[in-house]
Amino acid sequence: MPSGQQAARSGARILIVEDEFLIALHIQEVMEGLGFVVVGPVARLEEALEVVAGGGGIDGAVLDVNLSGTYVFPLAERLAVLGIPFILTTGYEAFTVPEELRAHPRLQKPVRETELIRLVQQTFGGDRRAAASAG
Repeated sequence: MPSGQQAARSGARILIVEDEFLIALHIQEVMEGLGFVVVGPVARLEEALEVVAGGGGIDGAVLDVNLSGTYVFPLAERLAVLGIPFILTTGYEAFTVPEELRAHPRLQKPVRETELIRLVQQTFGGDRRAAASAG
């Protein structure tokens, strides 16, 4: 089963990697409202890499591009190799993302809930009834 379809199942585990507490909390609430199980949030690249390397059993991820000055690209590249879908969140322009990662969904900061829900559904699937009530 392809990763995107696998992640659409109820209770799929989504890793949130975000160093800004309020943004992480907002993404977590939206994801849980859509029926996903949140892993994290994790604020450091090293910790996120450990979750993935430790067989954390994740079905997808939402990744902040810049974690207090450290770029998340090594984790994104690892997820791409593993076939795990992810969304990049950033306040930067697209050209700051390595070319090989530019095809992955990108959410511009500040995060708008309706855009987050749209990208989550497109990337991971999810409970559309919850999304309709959130819009």
